[in-house]
Amino acid sequence: AVAYNPLTRVDVRRMYRLGVLNRTQILRAYGDIGYSPENAELMTQFTEKYENRDDEDTTTEYRDLTRSMIVSGYRENLIGKSRASSELMALDYSVEDAEFILSLEDARASESELKAELGFIGRAYVSGSMTREVMLDRLGKLNLDGDRMDYYQAKWDRDMVTKSTRPSVADWRRWYKMELITRETFEVEMTTEGYSLDYIELYAKEGVE
Repeated sequence: AVAYNPLTRVDVRRMYRLGVLNRTQILRAYGDIGYSPENAELMTQFTEKYENRDDEDTTTEYRDLTRSMIVSGYRENLIGKSRASSELMALDYSVEDAEFILSLEDARASESELKAELGFIGRAYVSGSMTREVMLDRLGKLNLDGDRMDYYQAKWDRDMVTKSTRPSVADWRRWYKMELITRETFEVEMTTEGYSLDYIELYAKEGVE
């Protein structure tokens, strides 16, 4: 038997917009994708409201919300880059804009991974569980510029000397909230403590509220 691919959410919205699908067909299409009857009905209502909006501000709000959902799905590896790009273009983003949006997300993910690795190396070296030779080797593989490499080497060497009196995470958070340290210093110190960029961002937002 031939296995047919069901219509995607993007296909359903486009075909409804062009008048190819009616309400019954939309409901069936969402069921084919795997939505429960209740959720298929909700998705059908969403499609009707989304595609029939005339108010520019409301349309923009829905567009931004859908973009956020697409980027979030891409970030969490729930959808691939090709599908994410197609769904963004279905929101009337150009090919170039869709590529730029996803490239920014790629850069954000790479920076998050980099900071996590730097945090691990720093903690391992300062705690004495990683030798200086291994630290330098792993640091060199991160392709940092010379100034940034020098910064981390010097910082971790200082931390080894002062590790017995190192401030706590609570101290760093309090000092950032009091504006006694910069955002960059806060990120570096929290990374050294082992926090990912996502958690650091949440703590930073808490600090400025």
